[in-house]
Amino acid sequence: MQRRKYLKAIAGSAATISIAGCSSGGEDEYPSDTITIVVPFGSGGGTDSAFRTVQDPIAQQLPEESEFVVDNRPGATGRLGTQDVYDADSDGYTVLATPTEPVIGQFFFDVNYDVYEMTPISYMLDNIYSLVASPDRFGNDFESFVEDARAEDKVTLGSVGIGGSNNFAGVAALDALDIDFSHVPYDSGSQVASAAASGDVDIGVAAHTGVTGLMEEDRLQMHLLLHDEQLYEGIPVPSTVEYDIPIVTFAMGMYAPPDMDEERASALEDLIVSGLESDASTEAASNAGLVLQAGGADALEDLITQIESDIESYQLILDDQGIDY
Repeated sequence: MQRRKYLKAIAGSAATISIAGCSSGGEDEYPSDTITIVVPFGSGGGTDSAFRTVQDPIAQQLPEESEFVVDNRPGATGRLGTQDVYDADSDGYTVLATPTEPVIGQFFFDVNYDVYEMTPISYMLDNIYSLVASPDRFGNDFESFVEDARAEDKVTLGSVGIGGSNNFAGVAALDALDIDFSHVPYDSGSQVASAAASGDVDIGVAAHTGVTGLMEEDRLQMHLLLHDEQLYEGIPVPSTVEYDIPIVTFAMGMYAPPDMDEERASALEDLIVSGLESDASTEAASNAGLVLQAGGADALEDLITQIESDIESYQLILDDQGIDY
């Protein structure tokens, strides 16, 4: 990735630029057509619901002739959708909205994309993982939950795929709590939440936006917030910092294919960040329990550097559990 200068051109409330050089001798405004947002996880899960929470406020920054369309392409813990965007035209009309799964996956799996070659657009937001289970499965308080889970020969842990932040968050938590488990992978956070609610798995690790509905229906109970502080009023559960549990962050960024025109990339970055900084995004994110970052390309590059530095600690967790991806 190359750090880029901000090249701003504002038309009304929308960030647009003019790209010269069309065969007709005219100019092509960007964006002037539908922008496909590839979400590399299933509909209704934590990643999908997190982006859709801020989709409308961001879309309000677009000119009238443009719009966002979400295209869910789940598979291989985000790697399939990432590959699709990596191979897409670099015209700015196909971009990726994802947590750090593709970055992590690049270190543990053979992939044909390189995140470092993709065009960074924005560090958008953080969603918060938690450990959830059916209300009837374990004791109501955290200590009872841990005691009951440890008493089992082995519990089942449901997470999204293998080798991503969701998977690592659950593995790290149960490893630190000395709870034996076997892993059951799912395609999306909504599937994990449903499986935990129905008892198909004993414990699920899911993003907050993917479990709130089931919690309101008393079909899921949150036992541990996988974050360094308690963010949610009315949900009296401990956070990981109280138990010295490693924190694996759900950090959503937006990436474009390699070699995207710098001016177009800057225009897209500007409108994404402006949308995230709006009052509408702030209110929507707060209501959904998301932590807005509203960072540009530089912030996303810093995030990727941080994830890279965490890979060694992830490997130690896998080694402790005897897991080999």
